[in-house]
Amino acid sequence: MRLPRIKKMRKMYCLKKKEVARYLGCKKSKYKKYESGKEEMPMNYIAMLAQLYNTSMDYMYDLTDDKRRYV
Repeated sequence: MRLPRIKKMRKMYCLKKKEVARYLGCKKSKYKKYESGKEEMPMNYIAMLAQLYNTSMDYMYDLTDDKRRYV
């Protein structure tokens, strides 16, 4: 499943692809594939990005427009 907001969130936080890849513990080339939708991102990476961007996984999947994290 494509994550339409991961590029938007990365840019909003002024992060480079290599910085996000380093945070996730993967190569930049692999992260590029995730961001472009060419490969499916593992669930644990999605959870890590939601935590990094202080939002919910539902927001990352574009299931809600509410950016707030669940408590």
